[in-house]
Amino acid sequence: MDQQPAQPVVTPQTPGSKNPLVIILVIMLVIIVGAGAFLFLRSQGKEEPKQKVVTGLARDSITIALPMAVKVFPDSDPEFFSNYFNNNIFDGLGRIVGGQVKGALTTSWSNPDKNTWRFKLRKGVKFHNGDDFTAADVKFSINQALENDWPNAFNLGTIESVTVVDDFTVDIETTSPDPILRRRAINLLLVPALTNW
Repeated sequence: MDQQPAQPVVTPQTPGSKNPLVIILVIMLVIIVGAGAFLFLRSQGKEEPKQKVVTGLARDSITIALPMAVKVFPDSDPEFFSNYFNNNIFDGLGRIVGGQVKGALTTSWSNPDKNTWRFKLRKGVKFHNGDDFTAADVKFSINQALENDWPNAFNLGTIESVTVVDDFTVDIETTSPDPILRRRAINLLLVPALTNW
């Protein structure tokens, strides 16, 4: 009888069963990739800037990236990016903080009578051109907004007149009682009164 070489015994793999070596390699790969990603992300936040930026220093230029061209000036147009840009350059009488109206360029406000709002203005404020901020600038800005139909002028529709009481006090008289004028007036961005407008 001829001797036949022994045949290796092959056990068929059932569908879904995996080779333990493949499973171990996949687990190790996941651990290595995860550790690498963790270390990379952790190192991104710790890099110190090469030069510290200190506000108040003279600069030759500033670069601001927006997805479209903007018009610089509060009367320019009501488009979102122009408003967004101008709100970072110009300020108003107040601002909303925590859902409440707080002073921005004002320190206080009152109603001497039912049709008058009196605003006390912040002292020591300068415009970008170096001019001091005064009540004349508030009067000028409101009059310009109403006469030239600035984008937020509709918020000032009840204003009849603006009176400069002193350099840091301005009275705004309305055609009828307007209890929310203070809230609506914060949308008006203030500019310096210019003689050659």
